[in-house]
Amino acid sequence: MEDKQVVTSDFEIKLVINRVVTLFKKDPHGFSVPLKKLRTDGTLYNFMNYLLSHANTSVTLPEVNEYVDGCAKKKDLTELVRNCGFDKTLKNYFFPVCTDKRVIFTPAITLADEDMSALMKYMIFDAF
Repeated sequence: MEDKQVVTSDFEIKLVINRVVTLFKKDPHGFSVPLKKLRTDGTLYNFMNYLLSHANTSVTLPEVNEYVDGCAKKKDLTELVRNCGFDKTLKNYFFPVCTDKRVIFTPAITLADEDMSALMKYMIFDAF
């Protein structure tokens, strides 16, 4: 029996100037799809920046209320995540935990090519 090799692709979320961008790294040139434009002086930018600096760790609502500018009175982390451009489909990929009180953000994921194709089709055609 022949081993079947799984081809994978990497996705990464980054803040680039004032956009949350998904970078698809399949070739040396890459491919990017903007998720949402964020104002650099806004709450959502501050929240996304905080998540990126605390990637792959549990971030709680009290922590966000205390340390993220503009978020002192926020009551729901899922709402902040959605407002940053992550709908239900994208949350499933990049947020292994996403509740109103706690999130874990994974900015870089690796997908099998079949999953990558579905995600790219969704991001390019369905999400906008």
